[in-house]
Amino acid sequence: MRDMLLAVAGLCGIYAEFIWPGTVLPGAAGGVMLMLGIAGMIRDGVDLHALLLLGTPLALLTAALLAIAWRARRNKTSV
Repeated sequence: MRDMLLAVAGLCGIYAEFIWPGTVLPGAAGGVMLMLGIAGMIRDGVDLHALLLLGTPLALLTAALLAIAWRARRNKTSV
């Protein structure tokens, strides 16, 4: 349970970095907390529910950011 809370706190830090870009501390701390939380969950044995609870939002966020980046690259004009 502690590892999952650490991973969720890490996701909140990464989310804060997306909301306020340029502030390095929330993203860096969030990344470290997320990695420590995932490593703790793997060490204690992977719980399928925890994996789904963490993996689904990350997959959706990745897909949304990839779509935005792809659209921006397609609309980019060379001057």
